Amino acid sequence: MNKSAIQTIAAQELARALELPLTSEQLDRLGKVFFVLSARMTSTAGTATFRGPSQGRVKLSLPIFTDPRNGDESNLRNTLRHELAHIAAPDGAGHGPVWKRIARSMGCTAERCHEMAVTRKTRRMFRFTCSCCSKELATIARAQMPSRIVQNRVSVCCRAGMRVEEVSN
Repeated sequence: MNKSAIQTIAAQELARALELPLTSEQLDRLGKVFFVLSARMTSTAGTATFRGPSQGRVKLSLPIFTDPRNGDESNLRNTLRHELAHIAAPDGAGHGPVWKRIARSMGCTAERCHEMAVTRKTRRMFRFTCSCCSKELATIARAQMPSRIVQNRVSVCCRAGMRVEEVSN
């Protein structure tokens, strides 16, 4: 599915939701929704936020919905209905009974999590050990490495040098 198809389906689902027998407050909230396609969302299919009288936003994962393994548009429609139910539900409803009732009335499965294929990045992990006493100091991803460890490369236990080795995931 391409970006244009996702946008078309999103518009169709919003129009469909506006025809449902919802309260005037719920319809008002849905009438102020805009959609965002995010390339950064790689494991979450969608999110919904509603703050204030004109700030309803449904964000959808571009990587998930353009992945050929998730080609069935029923996943996209269910996710849209799920997120639109969050917009229509009262603040703080979460995935509780009020939200479930609204989600089911929209034709959503009302499940909290999706089972679509996602592509996860593998992170390189590194183990730091003291060269003096062999105490394991940390096993962390390179991106999370505190600058003091990278700069000093001195163990906190013995003030000796540190050994760094890559750990297989």
